[in-house]
Amino acid sequence: MDINAKKPYRLSLANDIDFTPKTCEFGGNDGKLQQQIEKTIARRMTILQEIQKRVFCLTIKKHDQIDQIQVKKLCDKTQYILLPSHHEQEPFGKISFNNFKNICHGLTSTIPFSQYAESCHLIVFYHLDLVEQIVLLKLEEQGFSLVEKLSNRTLIISNNTYHYPISMTKFPAVAIFTGQALETVITEEITALNKKFILSDKVYASLKKNIIASDWHLSDGKMLVTTNGLTQSFDYPSLIDDLIHMGLEDRIEEHLYQYDIGDLNLQNFFPTITVRSPAHLKARPDALAHVDKGFAIVAAKESVGKQIPIMAHHQGQKISSWLSRASRHLFRHRYKARVIFANNYRGAFSLVGEQIATIAMFPALIKGVFETLDMPAPKSVRLIAHNEDILTIAHDTASWVDINETNQKASLLFRMVSSDGSDPLSLFQQTALPDLGVGNFTLKIVHDNFFSLIESTTEPKKSIPKSNVHYLLGLAYDCIDEFGLAAQEFKKALRFDNADPEILHALGSALMETGNVKEALPFLKRAFALTPDNPEIANLWGKSSLTCGHVDEAIVAFEEAVRLSPGSPDFLKNLGEGYLLARRPEDALGALHKALRCDPSSAQTHVTLAFLHLNHGEDEQAKKHALLAYKEDPTDATIADLLWHLTLGKK
Repeated sequence: MDINAKKPYRLSLANDIDFTPKTCEFGGNDGKLQQQIEKTIARRMTILQEIQKRVFCLTIKKHDQIDQIQVKKLCDKTQYILLPSHHEQEPFGKISFNNFKNICHGLTSTIPFSQYAESCHLIVFYHLDLVEQIVLLKLEEQGFSLVEKLSNRTLIISNNTYHYPISMTKFPAVAIFTGQALETVITEEITALNKKFILSDKVYASLKKNIIASDWHLSDGKMLVTTNGLTQSFDYPSLIDDLIHMGLEDRIEEHLYQYDIGDLNLQNFFPTITVRSPAHLKARPDALAHVDKGFAIVAAKESVGKQIPIMAHHQGQKISSWLSRASRHLFRHRYKARVIFANNYRGAFSLVGEQIATIAMFPALIKGVFETLDMPAPKSVRLIAHNEDILTIAHDTASWVDINETNQKASLLFRMVSSDGSDPLSLFQQTALPDLGVGNFTLKIVHDNFFSLIESTTEPKKSIPKSNVHYLLGLAYDCIDEFGLAAQEFKKALRFDNADPEILHALGSALMETGNVKEALPFLKRAFALTPDNPEIANLWGKSSLTCGHVDEAIVAFEEAVRLSPGSPDFLKNLGEGYLLARRPEDALGALHKALRCDPSSAQTHVTLAFLHLNHGEDEQAKKHALLAYKEDPTDATIADLLWHLTLGKK
């Protein structure tokens, strides 16, 4: 079957590697990505199109039936099964849409990706060997050599004096984004190495001249610096990329003179900035910063999630230069925050997370928040922050009632989850948003139940027992996955009522979530003794017993759960695991097959069956269930490891 055929065709896949939906449509090289996107949206189908030679785009219509697990399945099957089957089993690389945006941040696109992002998932696949072949050809033409291929698809290039890393992933991403031919993009990048190697020489000479307290020398393409008897490698390629980004190629010495060696070397950190209260600067008067109205912008470097302020040692240092430098590294920090919406209105919302107000400095990050939440973004937004860990984002149409509501909820949440106080600041600005966002975000929406439970605890004390106050607070913490804080409240509730099965159940469950299984076991056992008709408590009692190594007790608990709820696949699966650990394979097989009849798509049941068959030397049956488990949950590392052991591992 000709992969380059002009006429699109459909390909039905075998059941064990089936797509959702059932077919995948291909097209020839004459199709344009914009047309593919429009067709995907109009016909609600998944389309795989060869946009350039051996560069493919998979477009998946966003709708209620497509979640992240299904997108992962489609991507994996395309990358590891579908494309290699048509290209002699050769390997393909994958670029997720978020990575795609981050790579191309700052470039001009030929396609309105901002419109597309609201309605489709896009994933780029590229032929690894083809990209490498073109790179090697261009390297030879320029007189460079390939030194090493790293596992992250990075190539180390040398001019016999300096080494420079280039990412193979960047080439197809830029080619798709800018509408250029892949070979053209590779040619331009390799040609640009001439300039970067020249700048490497200038940087080396400038560092030797200005950082006289250190000894500098070159060795095997590395720039080594010795300070106080300690020798380390200096990350000059990243520094050169920063200098080019800031347009400082002709002012290298002037720029480098302003900073300490620790501020220049990106070996173990990256440049960032933080939005702080002006009070923050009182303890750090020498920090490189700029106070703007009611808040401070502080230059910093980040390592392992910690921000260290940059000291202003020279008069020439400017926060604007550091801001420009930091803008190249926006995607390197993963912002974690909880999201709070105004009641019945999504035009105003607050983010609560460590140093989240920092994103107010970069409109592309604000746009990235809207894209992560799958929300259409307006042309501009209002940004309000009263401390470093709360940022409210509002449409121009949002009323102050809605804005104040989200602010109040965010402040309440912050007080409940923050271990430290926060100095106040006053940030209020109007920000225009770009067409496409950047950044890595982990955002969790706070359900209204959290605030309803908190509100319940504020009723007059005479109308609600103290045990209930702490119990409701614990449930509120449960809503936002703060299980440690939830367990503390449940323990307080238990002091006022030590025979309440609901409190015992909630405490045991919270302790299980925090990993304190041994501590949870007696509470769950007592809870079931008080409510012997509750299968959920019996199941949790069984799980905690099994984890603690009390297999016989766990089986008793799981049998009770199954007796009370015989149609629960989860309870049957757990009972099967108990039988398996008790070396009762026939009983385990019976329970697990019952679980599959109740839920044929249970990945964990298939995993347990795979281990059962593997323990009895039945490799083919084990492989069958491992494949079925992987089909249902391709993101589970245990399943992937098991499948590897049963297939490639044996070879």
